[in-house]
Amino acid sequence: MSAYHLIDEPSPGRMARIIVNPLWPLLSYMLGSAVFSWLWYGLNSQALGSSERKKEFALILGGMVVLCAYTLVMHSFHGSREVSEATLSYIRLVFMLISLPISYLLYVLQIPGYEIYIQAGGAQKSGVVGLILAFIFGAHLQTWVMSAILGVTL
Repeated sequence: MSAYHLIDEPSPGRMARIIVNPLWPLLSYMLGSAVFSWLWYGLNSQALGSSERKKEFALILGGMVVLCAYTLVMHSFHGSREVSEATLSYIRLVFMLISLPISYLLYVLQIPGYEIYIQAGGAQKSGVVGLILAFIFGAHLQTWVMSAILGVTL
């Protein structure tokens, strides 16, 4: 006999004790870095057993591609006298205009599953520790990950 199962119902597993409200990874983007936030979203999605997991991981992968491109562009312009500081500021702005909506879309995809999880009696965890870690180590993590992926010293 098969059990009744909602298609969009999350299926948390053994990692359920680390599920946090998706707002925390969004805040970690704002106070830490995109890499920290996106890794946290991926971990939260896996722990939650999100029905939108494939879309979330596709967004994370797309965001990482954009971040790699941004890092390569900024690295190639580093120390160049041909590019003004204003141009570099606009490049940073373009990256923010792309990466912030990615983080917000991840939030929008995860929040319905999280709300169902809470409604079904799942434990609410605080993400304050993760937010503090993002604030302290987020930029360092992003630099390390980009250096490792791209093979350049940043």
